Amino acid sequence: MTPTKLSSLIIVAMLLLTSPSRGIITDPEINFIRTPDDVAAEYGIIKKDEIIRLELDLTGDGQPTVFLAYKGTGSRGGAVWTAYSPTSRGYMRADGLQFRMDFVRAGKVDDLNPKGGLLVLYPGKGAGNLVRYNIDGTRTIREEVQKLDYSNPDHQQLFEQLFGRRLDAPMPDEFFKKTPYQVIEVKAIETRASTNTNDDTSNLLNNDDISKAPANVQTAATKKPYEAKPTVATPNEEASLSIPWSLIVMLIVAALSLMWLLLKKYSRT
Repeated sequence: MTPTKLSSLIIVAMLLLTSPSRGIITDPEINFIRTPDDVAAEYGIIKKDEIIRLELDLTGDGQPTVFLAYKGTGSRGGAVWTAYSPTSRGYMRADGLQFRMDFVRAGKVDDLNPKGGLLVLYPGKGAGNLVRYNIDGTRTIREEVQKLDYSNPDHQQLFEQLFGRRLDAPMPDEFFKKTPYQVIEVKAIETRASTNTNDDTSNLLNNDDISKAPANVQTAATKKPYEAKPTVATPNEEASLSIPWSLIVMLIVAALSLMWLLLKKYSRT
């Protein structure tokens, strides 16, 4: 191996070791309201004064994924959601999910969704389209499952199995009395972000780590989802994830020393 090639490898290794952790988010709500305009336009995220926070356990491990959307946005297929999957150091963001809260089933379902994720029904006239969403880090994977014919008794039974009610039955009153989500004012999140001394905006959103939306995901429109009284989430401290400077200095010194020794060796030959 020539000195030039070896020095190039050393530089690449140093860059990998010294670059901060990318895509890790510690406060999903702050990250979400700071979504850049170009990303919001790409995924149909229409910014409003309040957001909806919904937590769903996708795998049955007791670690819920956080879903955020702006209140008062959506279409017949539901609001466009951003998912924040839990990791050991924070959350990873994935965009491009669309569902209605009355037509979504989270978790593992034999045959249809054995590995976990979301089963979503997009309703239509006389039939609906059942879709499976899986989240792989920052990627949203959407797969068509099957059509649901509302007049088919087997499909009616499947609907009841997935969503816990008959096909012709409305949402139970408990859904409206004790909603499974929170409505949070954007101003409250902005206030929390402004008073957070450890806020690290470099890790809040990295466009390279945001997955592209599936081509057949519908964009948000203006139909309002269900209402709820505003609540404020518990503040979370934003942490910076970077390698200590002392380690960076040591790596640089070691690399320069190695390069000097190699150049000295080859200059004698």
